[in-house]
Amino acid sequence: MVWKWKRMSFWSAVQNGFFLFLCFGSSLLYAEDHPPTQEKRKDEALEKKKASEENLPKKSVPASSAEASSPPPLLKTNTLQRPLEQQRLDDFSARHLRGVGLDQAGISLSGFLQAGYRWTQNDPQFLRLGDSDGFFLRRARIRMDSHWWKFHAVITLDGALDPRADPMSLSPAQRRFDVALRDAFLQFAHEGFFVSFGQMRVSFGRLNQVSTANQHFGLFPLIDAGEDSAFGYPSRGIIPGRDLGLSVGYDNRFGLIGVHLRAMVYNGNGERRFGNDSDLPAVAGRAQVDIGSFLKLGGSILWNARRVGEEPNLYDEVDLAFGGDIGFSFAGFFLEGEFAGRTTSFPTVNQPNAFSYGFRADIGYRIPFVHLEPVVRFELFDPSDQFNNDQLIYITIGLNWYFTFLKDHEIILRASYTIKLEETPDRTLNNDQFHLLMQYRL
Repeated sequence: MVWKWKRMSFWSAVQNGFFLFLCFGSSLLYAEDHPPTQEKRKDEALEKKKASEENLPKKSVPASSAEASSPPPLLKTNTLQRPLEQQRLDDFSARHLRGVGLDQAGISLSGFLQAGYRWTQNDPQFLRLGDSDGFFLRRARIRMDSHWWKFHAVITLDGALDPRADPMSLSPAQRRFDVALRDAFLQFAHEGFFVSFGQMRVSFGRLNQVSTANQHFGLFPLIDAGEDSAFGYPSRGIIPGRDLGLSVGYDNRFGLIGVHLRAMVYNGNGERRFGNDSDLPAVAGRAQVDIGSFLKLGGSILWNARRVGEEPNLYDEVDLAFGGDIGFSFAGFFLEGEFAGRTTSFPTVNQPNAFSYGFRADIGYRIPFVHLEPVVRFELFDPSDQFNNDQLIYITIGLNWYFTFLKDHEIILRASYTIKLEETPDRTLNNDQFHLLMQYRL
């Protein structure tokens, strides 16, 4: 990925500087915890003798320069835990931190805002298509990170969450913003291993592990979010979002090879739910291998027993999903591909299984000096094999512009046009879309 390649290059430079900073800080801490050496005592004796010979008052020499320059231990900031570049790294493993010293603790705030303008082509057959042109707010997110020793807590709030359509409100013009909890988990990490407990992203899929602030497009692909009923034929995506559960993992690097392993047990009925909707938990797992900084290969699998319907008419559905992904980036060029499939069985009603699948391919190039990035996405999605004419093909052409100021603040402008194609003429819709999205991240 072009952005990632740029960031990885920048991150390498920051790592070198950060390593020197750690060496300097470690020397200060060492001096603070150790008495003066024998050579230093000799220097003090010589200075005292010289002062007495010249009848001058003895100069006071602190036992350690760190005593005069270092703040109390409680005021020290944990620079190991959340460097800015690690927050912005779009590798899913960057969110999981390793433990640090006992005396290091801190709290940090971050966030981003995404606002834009949306235009949808009007279709006379469906009045809802094209009736919601105008300005919209996609994200208004605040994140708090708290860390002490090997513990790390994250709380993320979003003030512009779209609750999506319901049967009584198809148009986004009738849907109000939700202020909602997104991430809320506690993590313990040690030597590459970690355990997380709370509400977090499910360990499945590639793009699902990347913050929307770090993606190349302003919209999720169909395999992730499906299609909104206000903009096309409604469909459910394959890749889950956040959920409540317990996650364990391991991150390490062996020379040029990086290994990232994830396993998660969770409720399986989505985020912001007080409990499980069935007696059985869902399970998911993901493995990713990095080759250098230019190639990433990943695979995911999940099993989820859900209970749907309205009481007393409840019935069970069981999802078995799998996916694979690849990412390549070099010299400003990026290429990503991801595939996901899901089989849904219906044990309560003894209905035949339904199979859904889809894939996406993203390509782009970050033009040096001008900070422009042309991108193209091709995606195909089949919501169910029980229908022969519901396949969707979307082609998105976009242009991004990046601008960084005051070192840590960033503005991104994304413009894109999506061509939406249906499988058969009798299902054709005139629902192409144009998006203009501005993002500010601090």
